[in-house]
Amino acid sequence: MNTSLKKSWGRNLLVIAILLMFSHFINAQENYILYGFRGVPQSMSLNPALTPDASLFIGIPAISNIEIGLLNTVGNYNDFFTRKPGSTVDNLDMSKVIQAGNNLGFTKISINEDLLSAGFKIKNNFFTIGVSQRMSFTILSDNDLFKLIWNDNTVNAGTTLYLNNTAIEETHMLDYHVGLSVPVTTKVTIGTRIHLLQGLSNIQTKNDGMNFTTQSDGNGGYDVYASSHLLLNTSGFQNNSNNNNNFNPGQYLSDFKNMGFAIDLGAAVKVTDQLNVSASVLDLGAISYHSNTQSYRTDENNVNLTGSLSEIFKSNNALSGLGDSLKRMFNASEFSNTYSVKLPTRLYIGAEYNLKQNGGRVSLLFASQFFKGYNNMAASLGYDYSLGKHFNFKVNYTYIKEDPFNVGTALSFQFKPIQLYLYTDNILTVSWKSSKYAQFGFGLNILFPNKNGEKKKLAPNAQTDIIEP
Repeated sequence: MNTSLKKSWGRNLLVIAILLMFSHFINAQENYILYGFRGVPQSMSLNPALTPDASLFIGIPAISNIEIGLLNTVGNYNDFFTRKPGSTVDNLDMSKVIQAGNNLGFTKISINEDLLSAGFKIKNNFFTIGVSQRMSFTILSDNDLFKLIWNDNTVNAGTTLYLNNTAIEETHMLDYHVGLSVPVTTKVTIGTRIHLLQGLSNIQTKNDGMNFTTQSDGNGGYDVYASSHLLLNTSGFQNNSNNNNNFNPGQYLSDFKNMGFAIDLGAAVKVTDQLNVSASVLDLGAISYHSNTQSYRTDENNVNLTGSLSEIFKSNNALSGLGDSLKRMFNASEFSNTYSVKLPTRLYIGAEYNLKQNGGRVSLLFASQFFKGYNNMAASLGYDYSLGKHFNFKVNYTYIKEDPFNVGTALSFQFKPIQLYLYTDNILTVSWKSSKYAQFGFGLNILFPNKNGEKKKLAPNAQTDIIEP
């Protein structure tokens, strides 16, 4: 196999990954700063036990909360692109990523949009109801994947590249949910939220081993031998690809055959008059896919890819191209398959200390998300304060191992009865070329605080910084 052919194949692999990230939807959910920021009702999404100090809120439809996030532990823009001296154009260059030698990278793009949301208080109980649109695209990537994409055959010759941990998962769903927060004692509040999930589209891979070996053919060229034991499941794409790529939103949104359930659990405990602790576990559940599914399975050893690579990824449809390429490269079997996908579970553990001196509050948060054995952990230190009746704010510092310096802020403005809020976990994203983590959210609510003079008796949810009009 000649070098230019290998280069072309690698570029096509990269193009497929980019297309899968950004095609099909124009419309990502990592969030640390909103946890415990209870002047904003949407903070309950991170712990259903932490209720806002409000008797009623109604989210403005479609814009009560829009949140976009990106986390890429592999590298930032400057790690993937370089600029030659005297040039004004950035060129793709994966050599920095390869030399960094990180064994496993985690990339996630997520978008969460509240289409409908509301909450109301009855006595000391707080009820919530809503419909959300949730989208995510996640990649686990072995470092050898970038060697396969970027290096010439002359570099990879005599080596075997292993992609045993590489995985892709894409999910687009509608989430219909109801929640309840209940005080069980004057010191303990528990909460739960139940989700009915409508799966709209999905890509899932199950990787039981994949490797590529490059060898000289003795005539100045190279052969690539591959072994692949991979299952690729998809749902929600076939009708679109079979209809000349004409997307039918009515058909797409009205498919109720891919359903699932999930539950969120939360608790808040008053330790002292000033110290509260809380914890939550989110997205315990799964979606079963029955409709519009297509699967591909490879189970081949030492396949000689010479002569087939030039045909890879010729299809205009990214997903169809990927499936067709698997069939050409590894004689993959194609079939319709019912399958189930677990939601990536999230865990939050928090503590808050109310300062007597100025009425502000210091908070500490540990968070983790689990995906196919990978544990994405973070720790956050925050401070929030109310300034007058119409404004409160929070600032935080979040540590993520691969991107340790993230400074965030959340702002809430209330002018009876409208509430506007904005938040980000990394305000330094303004220098986006050097950031691995970016997150931003905003929303509008109609909010009615508790009646004047009403005092909260439950310390885990007590608010000294409530904004009242």
